[in-house]
Amino acid sequence: MLHVTNGDVAVGRIASLDLDGDVLPWQDVLHDGPVPDDLNAAELRRTRAEFLAGAFGLAPGQVLARLQRRDARLERAIGSEEILLWFEPDLYDQLQLLQVLDACDCEETGSAPQSVPLDTCLGFASDSTLLTAFEDRAPVSPDDREFASRAWGRFRSKDPTSLEAIAGDPRAGLPYVAGAIRRLLEEYPCSSRGLARSEAQLLEAIAGEAETAAEAFRVSANREEYVYLGDASFAGYLRRLGAGDRSLVRFADGGPISAADPADVKGRFWHAPVQLTSEGRAVLAGQLDRAEVLPFDHWIGGVHLEGTNPVWRRDAAGHIYRIS
Repeated sequence: MLHVTNGDVAVGRIASLDLDGDVLPWQDVLHDGPVPDDLNAAELRRTRAEFLAGAFGLAPGQVLARLQRRDARLERAIGSEEILLWFEPDLYDQLQLLQVLDACDCEETGSAPQSVPLDTCLGFASDSTLLTAFEDRAPVSPDDREFASRAWGRFRSKDPTSLEAIAGDPRAGLPYVAGAIRRLLEEYPCSSRGLARSEAQLLEAIAGEAETAAEAFRVSANREEYVYLGDASFAGYLRRLGAGDRSLVRFADGGPISAADPADVKGRFWHAPVQLTSEGRAVLAGQLDRAEVLPFDHWIGGVHLEGTNPVWRRDAAGHIYRIS
């Protein structure tokens, strides 16, 4: 039996239940960084390893080795072991679920992977709640596995408009995928200010009650239906908005956000006062466009947003459109 879940905290919770089998953490922030569709499995592992190492200050070789061990363990289980999927409702987990199901869908032999129904964070759930979810596990149907593979392919596509059909197709067997994809699409720059939803929430938090990065993290998280950004990912978003000569946010004493280390959890990055710059206030007010002030250079799945005029935007109704 192989239990597949999001990360180390979840591994500990599942292990504490004394169930049979191994527990495999997926450990990839797929909502951030490149996941293009023109790479095979080995090339995608290398690309993700390079991104994760750079984003989180890790050794690329060690990250690649971990991803290789992860994928090899799942491959050994397909067709020969019972595979149980323990994934939470948030965007972070649901993208991992799609990748795992896509890998499992390539194999015709053996039993189907089984979904363990979770509507909350594994780290906070009681043992009785988790054991009940384990008993309620059910095979993922062939139709839902095909849907997951289709969603994974569209997530990796260079055309994000194809994801809107996934966002509008709720599935009883995969109840949180559609909502997660809707949340993903909100990370495209809006037509009015050029801000992703996460960026807008971050700036609004600092413009309001949040005086530090730690407080902005809390305020932003409270606005999510299902929190998916960990502190390290949030720090990356904040550093992105605090970069360059025309940054949108800085320390209140004028220092650049990039000058502090977010890994120092008790230090300046998280606890020194922060404020919006004049450009940040103008972008938040809709007087300037984020891309013109702070050019894009990041990925959403298979889409690379770059420069002062990224080709994809999100309109007031939430639809993604291409700028011709």
